[in-house]
Amino acid sequence: MIADSIRYLPSKIIKQEGGTCSAHGFFIVLMEYIQSKYGIDVEFDIYAEFDRMKAFKAKREAEKKPIRWYVQAFMELGKEGYKTLDGKTVYIKGWQKVIVHPRNIAIAMQKHGALIIGLRRYKGHSLTKCDKDRVINDIPKGASLKMIGHVVALIGNETPEERVEFQNSWSGGEERNWRKVRYSQLKKLARYTFCFTRIKII
Repeated sequence: MIADSIRYLPSKIIKQEGGTCSAHGFFIVLMEYIQSKYGIDVEFDIYAEFDRMKAFKAKREAEKKPIRWYVQAFMELGKEGYKTLDGKTVYIKGWQKVIVHPRNIAIAMQKHGALIIGLRRYKGHSLTKCDKDRVINDIPKGASLKMIGHVVALIGNETPEERVEFQNSWSGGEERNWRKVRYSQLKKLARYTFCFTRIKII
């Protein structure tokens, strides 16, 4: 049975600096996963890991084994492990892609926690402008795609209202800046969605 409402509170708010939205979304969801599964709070140097991921991705491209998305590169690099600030090592042992469909998202969130989602950006459309319920405005009709996308953490699902809640890295990543998006709009915005299924901490 799918719960009518699911909401995960990330263990820490991280402010984004520079073009590191993929690192922000990835590590916010990873930290939430660790907290919910193991009951411990950890932190990472996401900016150092972002640079490490870019070097890893470039190496794979040089080896003719390209990885398309930064988030995928983070997942693959996670097999080698990520160091926490208190000296632990977190290994990514399992992850999966989630089809962008209301039922699939609800099941994945209920089973695995928050999700990482890559978004398309449209000209004339904002991920922050919203109504009183914090639901972002619909994509304007005929809006063209921007060259650059964005990554956020899906932290909530509201089945009856047919919408999800996301934590953006902009504006400090604080709860007052979290937004919601309707399923109908999410289908147009989403490029990919991933979740963690298994990790190991040493």
